[in-house]
Amino acid sequence: MKYPLSLMAFLLAGTAPVFAQDAPIFDLDEIVFSPNLVPTALSRTGSSVTVVSEEELSAAGDQQLSSYLSRLPGLSVSNEGAMGQQSILRLRGSDSRYVAVLVDGVRVDDPTGITVGFNFGHLTAADIGRIEVLRGSQSALFGGSAVAGVVNITTKRAEAEGFSQRFAAEVGSFDSASAQYTMQFRDEQFEAALTLSKVKTGGFSAYDTLPKDPTLEDDEFESDRISFAMRYQVSDVFAVGLTAFAQKTDSDYDDFGADANNRQERQETGARLFAEFETGNTQHVFDVTRYEITREFFSPSRDRYNGDRTGFSYQGTTEISPSLTLVYGADTTEETALTPSDIRNKTRISGIFVQGIWAPSDDLDISLTARVDENSDFGTFSTSRVAAAWQASESVTIRGALARGYRAPSIFERFGEPLFDITGNPSLEPESSDSAEIGLDYTLANGGVLGATAFFLSVENRIDYVFGSPARYENVVGRSETKGVELSAKVPLSDRISVGANYTYTDARRPDRTRQSRVARHDFGLSLDAEITDRLRGSLSLQHVADRPDDGFPAVAMDDFTVVNANFRYEITDSLEASFRIENLFDEQFQHVAGYAAPDRAFYVGLSSRF
Repeated sequence: MKYPLSLMAFLLAGTAPVFAQDAPIFDLDEIVFSPNLVPTALSRTGSSVTVVSEEELSAAGDQQLSSYLSRLPGLSVSNEGAMGQQSILRLRGSDSRYVAVLVDGVRVDDPTGITVGFNFGHLTAADIGRIEVLRGSQSALFGGSAVAGVVNITTKRAEAEGFSQRFAAEVGSFDSASAQYTMQFRDEQFEAALTLSKVKTGGFSAYDTLPKDPTLEDDEFESDRISFAMRYQVSDVFAVGLTAFAQKTDSDYDDFGADANNRQERQETGARLFAEFETGNTQHVFDVTRYEITREFFSPSRDRYNGDRTGFSYQGTTEISPSLTLVYGADTTEETALTPSDIRNKTRISGIFVQGIWAPSDDLDISLTARVDENSDFGTFSTSRVAAAWQASESVTIRGALARGYRAPSIFERFGEPLFDITGNPSLEPESSDSAEIGLDYTLANGGVLGATAFFLSVENRIDYVFGSPARYENVVGRSETKGVELSAKVPLSDRISVGANYTYTDARRPDRTRQSRVARHDFGLSLDAEITDRLRGSLSLQHVADRPDDGFPAVAMDDFTVVNANFRYEITDSLEASFRIENLFDEQFQHVAGYAAPDRAFYVGLSSRF
């Protein structure tokens, strides 16, 4: 089906007001963009997709985005302390090296990182308007790092025509304070949004023991962020736009296994310039993206990392017939990384892809994708994916997908870092992967949805750190396999109360059949949202994590933990709202990563206004 440019823009923009009353609890007909790179009803994608709206983020109240994401089906987080520390997101047990993260169409995976993964420890929810999480291999559309999935983030957009402003502020435990301001405008041709946000917290010691040591010094964190998005509809068939963001953070950090007074400064900027136009039955999108990051560490030594990524891409979408659409394109990306040892390295990856989206009947949708990439260091690699969704009845959708992916070694893995006694390995080979999933969604008569998905991922030639003097990264012979099940439910109990639940079972193994570190076997989440009065709303969330190994020094079996959060919002007037939230309501003492602290019970109060 052909969609006008205005609808494509809306898909990446619109979010519901904080007190939206009539939205269904879960909508399988909701339009998503990420699974096929064109607007598609959620029930017709064949993919495992979770959509998070601005309203849902506001209802939960989490300041750090990774805290919210950790409660979604198939997602988990390993935090090495408070905000500003390392925070690794896992999709179905696979860590950040296998997860592509985009903000407004800009890839934000860190080129200077060991595995080019994104650190969620610095990202707040302040300027986020929508998130689409794709679980399962997406390399055929998004390239090599999307072996486990994609987190596609869109910042805030104008909600309605005219000019509007929003302001929010919050203070609370750990000497924390935050503020954000958003200015928006939209008319028939032009829309723009600007968000400024600041967070400052005294934090707590990243390094710690159980029971906690109260004498350890706190690790502070401060962040300033700006994001901007605009789009101008030049004519009925031509539009241009720009998105950009910049963030500067200053955070303390500890040594491995010891308290320390170290500090890190981090700056990142990203931008995307794009043009969209139509010719006949074809839509064209050209864009250029740029991402830069600098990380500077102040400890006994001063170490600086500089990285950048520049990308150019074209995408065409042609409606061959009402039942067949072709999506195709080409892209090229160049990454550069400069280490403290003045080792500068560069990698270029260029690729082409084609995807056929076919609806042979009203109740069956099939997508088939093939991609070929040329890596400047490792040659040519092909990836593919086939997905299908069958609406067996008005209430039952059966979906499934098969995919092949790959991940090339990162610059750090290939060239090492002499400063840390890590040597390069010119013999490294890319990882390859095969994945499969099958799932079922059942829509209840009251609008609730039940879902179940079984998944499998096999990675060959996995690249791992090997101890030695010097140490280096090597391909592990054999296959690392992850398999599991995701169960989810979103059900309205009444007009004012809804409940959600999800459970993920994950069995992640190395080639020698030992379990992969920090991957929980059991992850259970429960949420309750209630409209207590016409003006008061509340939400409770519970997360229980069990059976986690940690290959620390020494290797340990981590304790299970259960964390409960509460958030209440009171509408003082139509434009002014007060909030009160409690994190870790029952003061659970636990660690995500062995030797690194997790927060005690914390209280926060805030005000927000729209005008």
